[in-house]
Amino acid sequence: MATIHELIEKAEIESRDEKAKRYGLIVAIPGEVYTRSVSKHSVVYVEYVAGKWDAWRETHGSNKKQPIAYKEIARAQDIEFVFAKVCNYFDYLEKKRRGRK
Repeated sequence: MATIHELIEKAEIESRDEKAKRYGLIVAIPGEVYTRSVSKHSVVYVEYVAGKWDAWRETHGSNKKQPIAYKEIARAQDIEFVFAKVCNYFDYLEKKRRGRK
């Protein structure tokens, strides 16, 4: 039988995963890693590392394993802050795309 701490942790993970989905992210590793493609060669990642949430975008060239470009979007202990920054970044990209057309 699960302890109260395990049940609380499971509920927190499920809550984070649902919030990530609402922001348009895909759950890669429940409670730890979220991702979303923003173009053919660029992906946004949100990952929990060493007590903080990191959000960044990587751009890869054709047939390249290493990224050719990297942009840090946010780093904080508060996942809500990081999700908000990621959402703002997605909005920025959408406005930029609409401006080109």
